[in-house]
Amino acid sequence: MAQDEFCEAVTVIFRDAPNQFRNIRTNITQTSAGVKVYKSGIAVPGTITSRFVYSMGNFYEGALAQSKTIDGIKAAYDNYKKKLEDCLKPQGLNMKFNDNFYPGLAAYKKVVYLPPYNKNIDPKSLKGHVALEVDFNKNSGLYTLIFYIYEH
Repeated sequence: MAQDEFCEAVTVIFRDAPNQFRNIRTNITQTSAGVKVYKSGIAVPGTITSRFVYSMGNFYEGALAQSKTIDGIKAAYDNYKKKLEDCLKPQGLNMKFNDNFYPGLAAYKKVVYLPPYNKNIDPKSLKGHVALEVDFNKNSGLYTLIFYIYEH
């Protein structure tokens, strides 16, 4: 997968965030208790699965890698953190780290890409932000690397 193809797809999604992803989400696949799940009309190279979710705001969710071991997800985490930084930094987003509160995942900080802070900017004018995190599913026993693109 070429970096430019990955970045191009991420950029298309990010730029459609202010439009609630209307140009790139397709049919509703699931609804329940105020949550709607849509098919993705764009393929991000490298994703295993992807979708758009409406739940107290809209966001894109794409799974990038899975592993049965915590160490098995490290290479993908490092690789995609770099790919997202290389893609989003030139677009003016800054990388920040937040703690991963899931037990045993402290080494995998949640990576958040945000516009620069400016107290004079109306938050409603922001395009969105991007996050990368490692999650663990007890039912499947898999660690999953997921990235999100949120609207504001």
